[in-house]
Amino acid sequence: MNKKVLEFIKDNGYTTAIINLDFAKSIGDIGSFRMRKLIKFIQLCFELLIKIIKFKPDIVYYNFSSSGLFSIFRDFFFAKLSLIFCKKLVLHIHTAGISERAHRSSLIKLLYKCIFKYSNIITLSNSLKKDLLHFKIKKSYVLNNGIQDELSRGLKKTESNTPNILFLSNFLKSKGVLDLLEALSRLKNLSLDFTAIFVGNPADITHEQLQEKTRLLNLEKYVLILQPAFGSEKKKILANADVFCLPTYYSNEAFPLVILEALMNGLPVISTTQGAIPEIVDHGENGYIIKPHDITSLTNYLTSLIQDQNLRKSMSTNAREKFSNNYSDDVFRKNLLKIFKEVLNSY
Repeated sequence: MNKKVLEFIKDNGYTTAIINLDFAKSIGDIGSFRMRKLIKFIQLCFELLIKIIKFKPDIVYYNFSSSGLFSIFRDFFFAKLSLIFCKKLVLHIHTAGISERAHRSSLIKLLYKCIFKYSNIITLSNSLKKDLLHFKIKKSYVLNNGIQDELSRGLKKTESNTPNILFLSNFLKSKGVLDLLEALSRLKNLSLDFTAIFVGNPADITHEQLQEKTRLLNLEKYVLILQPAFGSEKKKILANADVFCLPTYYSNEAFPLVILEALMNGLPVISTTQGAIPEIVDHGENGYIIKPHDITSLTNYLTSLIQDQNLRKSMSTNAREKFSNNYSDDVFRKNLLKIFKEVLNSY
């Protein structure tokens, strides 16, 4: 929960107490076991216990994004500890694939059942809500992610008639990095005029490996690979893009904030059927939805957007409108507060 959301909640008459539960220091840390995580877990259990006893909350709100066994155990203990002293626990689930993990492991299924049974559950979308159909839940809600509206289009766009394709995410194979490169290679072979920028942290693909793959596909004149960008630099990159592409097949993909950033900047989005993405991207309206690994469709839709400036403009307008109506921080805050009020008034 970011600072602006907390300020909004306080402005509406609530008092808050916060515990930072971040465990992972890097992408490789997510879902893995480390001894320092165990030590921090024990410390946080004591901190949570003391905070609950002193603060006496009416609601405990917890961001739930477990995927690995250790993190599921962690969330189980935090949830049970909270429920001892506070009967109104709100779990905000930020992950996909819960049913699949429960199906693979009886232990994980049991832990999920124990966590969800007495919890109010917030999911990021209607499609992700279906992931919990086999579990008994106290009450469920749907709350789309939201981000602060910081339109980057006010920045001066570099003058160019060449459409610029943007990939902005961690350099994971499962984020579709190599699929996009293959599609770009096909665009080059069609003699289409375009540029592409890849921006992100190295994960299971390093910048050097991506550069080498670009060289092997003879894409050096078309592709620029950059380190992670933040603040004004990130805004400038978004402002100078014409199309955003995330051909992800990441198994835990839920509700990518980077797609919201693209819509906020009026970028047509090409992405996949993973998680809640088909609810964010309206196929044929503000972008296109493809199946994971469907490089042919990816190439075809990129071709359409590269060749048709009017199509890009139309989808850009629709993208911006979809963001403003559904995914701004203001919309998110109001809907979250509405859920809190309903939970407080429940028995």
